[in-house]
Amino acid sequence: MSVPSKPIDTDALLAIADDLVAQARKLGAEHAEAAVIQLRSTEVAVRDGALEAVEGSESRDAGLRVFVGKRQAGVSFSDLSSAGMGQAVERAIAMAKAAPEDPWCGLVDPDRLARELPEITLYEQPGWNSEDLADIAREVETA
Repeated sequence: MSVPSKPIDTDALLAIADDLVAQARKLGAEHAEAAVIQLRSTEVAVRDGALEAVEGSESRDAGLRVFVGKRQAGVSFSDLSSAGMGQAVERAIAMAKAAPEDPWCGLVDPDRLARELPEITLYEQPGWNSEDLADIAREVETA
């Protein structure tokens, strides 16, 4: 029943973020920051002790914040095709240009950035599979 999932390709996610920032800079952003996330979920339904459904989903979403002078705007989106990302970048730039000036907006000063970063696990293999979830669902239903 359960299909082992391969680890999330963090290099691919970083490449998407790099591409978004590069596109934003090319279209006029002085600065930009991007975040890309990949989500996976499994849902198990049990009724009267019997497995009723197992559903899985996976999605990738992105966020982009751009700075044009002392104006900023942010967008979030899930269409990570070339056309979808291009449209999101164009919208973010247009929104920033239309936004009111904010004397406090901007990225953190480089001298205030951390220089040594801790090792952070970016992906953690789930501790259970769909069979485990079905067993847990049966226990909950019985309780």
